[in-house]
Amino acid sequence: MMPSRLLRGAALGALFLAVPAVAHAQLGGLAKRAAQRALEKKAEQSATQTATSRSDDSPACRNVTFDRTTVELTGARLDGIVKALDAVDQGPNGAKRRELRSQLEAAEARLEELRSDGSLQKAEESQREYRSCRQEAFSEIVEKRVEAEGQGIMTKYAQAMRVHNEKIAAAQQKGDTAKANALQDSTWQVMMTVVTPTAADSAIVQKKCGNPPRVSRRVAERDSLAVAVRELNDELRAMDEDAEDAMLAASGLTATQLAMARERLTMYVKQNRTCGYTKAEMDAIDARRADLEKLL
Repeated sequence: MMPSRLLRGAALGALFLAVPAVAHAQLGGLAKRAAQRALEKKAEQSATQTATSRSDDSPACRNVTFDRTTVELTGARLDGIVKALDAVDQGPNGAKRRELRSQLEAAEARLEELRSDGSLQKAEESQREYRSCRQEAFSEIVEKRVEAEGQGIMTKYAQAMRVHNEKIAAAQQKGDTAKANALQDSTWQVMMTVVTPTAADSAIVQKKCGNPPRVSRRVAERDSLAVAVRELNDELRAMDEDAEDAMLAASGLTATQLAMARERLTMYVKQNRTCGYTKAEMDAIDARRADLEKLL
């Protein structure tokens, strides 16, 4: 039935399964976000161009396009970038920044361990199976109710959604992105004003799906670390923005060029990615690897 499908697809599952998601942002500021977008676009283009040659040592992989955003990492430019990073490292907030970097690296290392933890993955799979069972059970209950009540419940739902969407549009027009996003994330709550599960409904679902699996401590630790990594990155970003003028003067680059250069250097030095760099760049970076590992 069409009404059932519409309701089912609109919000039923999310109504009973809403869970928080941890957001993580590596870079902030207009220049840094622009650099990140440009880098992602270049990576996508590179991936398309090198689909038939996947080796990091292949000439196609190192086919880099330089422009006003992405500049070649020559020895001279790296001298300026190292000088800029060193100015921040030795500045008034240098000690605090080094401490934050140490905390960030430790948190990221532990987070990577947890993301690869097999027992954690099994625990999450158990949670997904339980939520899926509840979604299916509640959907079947509400579908029967929709079929019994017919057009009346669809009219109520359409009206509730119209009011909700008007609130989202008003927030967007005012430029209140946070409120608009929050409203969009809570769209599932609209369904609660139309079809509210009863105690009998919950009992049926409980009998079918059982008790929820115990939440793994590792899941909680991972989620907490993800938040910590985001906050540490935000704090470091703020410190870098405060020192941006000095860094730009030392590097001789624009804000976007410096942000892009730092991102590419981080990928090469910290993440050992060698695809997307010319031979000359790799040689220049390797010659300064010790300083870059310490300062990035």
